[in-house]
Amino acid sequence: MATERTRVYPTALQVGERIARIRTLKGWTQRELARQADYSFQQVSKVEAGELNTPVETLFRLARALDVPLAALFDILTEEVALVEAAQLCAASLPKIEEAHDEIQRALAVLRGTVTPQAAPPEEESDASPFEDADADLYAFAS
Repeated sequence: MATERTRVYPTALQVGERIARIRTLKGWTQRELARQADYSFQQVSKVEAGELNTPVETLFRLARALDVPLAALFDILTEEVALVEAAQLCAASLPKIEEAHDEIQRALAVLRGTVTPQAAPPEEESDASPFEDADADLYAFAS
């Protein structure tokens, strides 16, 4: 006797899991949700299992029965997007974090006396007065 495999829709499964989570928080069984939504118990079970590519109208009825906005059934998808964005932000910040880590390690080595601080590169000799720019600004102001 061959058994038929039930198809599961990944997005429908995420939405179904969200419905089940909200239903459970309310303390309801699938039968109670079905009664509140005027829907069959078997259909609620299939929706929660992601076995149905559920029409929006049905999702709306379930959301209304659960007393949540329709968007609440899709929060799981929003959470995933937020996690991806956070991972991208962390990846973009990694070079700065590694650079800061290296600077801290160098500073600690200097403090421990295991290395000497690097001398700053010598400044180039200039014939210009250090006050040249200030003198020019003052002259322009007085004119």
